[in-house]
Amino acid sequence: MSIVRLKSCDGKICSIEIAAARRSETISNLLDAGKLHIGDTLTLPNTNARLLEKIITWINRYHKITYDKNSDQAWRQEYFHVNLNFLSSIRNVANSLKISDLIIEAENAINSLLTFLGK
Repeated sequence: MSIVRLKSCDGKICSIEIAAARRSETISNLLDAGKLHIGDTLTLPNTNARLLEKIITWINRYHKITYDKNSDQAWRQEYFHVNLNFLSSIRNVANSLKISDLIIEAENAINSLLTFLGK
């Protein structure tokens, strides 16, 4: 199995299959440019262990099944059942890694929460 490792700012290292990691445009570009290789570790400086695990959960889920904004809503609702600060962190890391569907869904979750809170 070909993997890369992602390292959080607090030292947590998670392995992820390259095929799944390519859901990130940033990681895919690094691999294609030869700046990241099989077995290498990519440090994500603004990503703690909890956030890293959350991002990898998304990547792995939608690597195995096709992302469709109209299906799998119960899973996504549970995934985004976090506080506003954590939602913002998910969006920021998704932006950094260029995971387009996660960016969109995180923005939607933030907007829904702000509407619910009356802000």
